[in-house]
Amino acid sequence: NLFGIINITDSTLTENTATGQTYDGYGGAIYNAYGNLNINNSILEYNNATNGGAINNYNGNININNTNLTYNNANEYGGAIVNNGTNSNLTIFDSNLTNNTATGQNGNGIGGAIYNLDGTLNITNTNLTDNTATGQGVGCGGAICNTGGTLTLTNSNLTQNTATGQEYEGDGGAIYNDYGGTINITESNLNNNTAAGQN
Repeated sequence: NLFGIINITDSTLTENTATGQTYDGYGGAIYNAYGNLNINNSILEYNNATNGGAINNYNGNININNTNLTYNNANEYGGAIVNNGTNSNLTIFDSNLTNNTATGQNGNGIGGAIYNLDGTLNITNTNLTDNTATGQGVGCGGAICNTGGTLTLTNSNLTQNTATGQEYEGDGGAIYNDYGGTINITESNLNNNTAAGQN
């Protein structure tokens, strides 16, 4: 989707893949650049990409409501979603992100469920559970990695997420924040999340 509008309601997007041979694959199910994407009452599962297992958003606007993102995988960044760019806005409400993975097969695994790079990410009344960032080098942000962006978490639960580094460290079992990122957390629970390094 380039500069367009997509509305998805009562739908299932499953087993879609975006992988590149020379370059990376972005958004296993959806790639949104400078456009507007609205997802309601839907399921995104078993999607795979290099970056953004289910969705990759570049300087666009995405609203996700009452939707489940489960078992999506990214080989590098954002097991379920990548939100990339200073004009990127991602809002998630009343949803579940579960069992998503950023595997880092050839390097680092960043953001088991979501990787937010310089964007604005608002999460409300949402559960992020059993997501994993595992890198051959470093694993960062079992549920969320926020790099230079703004993350606002309200009345949400981050539970049993894991960041694991195979060669080096695991950073931020629930959330990893770096490069001047801002995080605001209100009335939320972060429980039983784990960060571990193998060596």
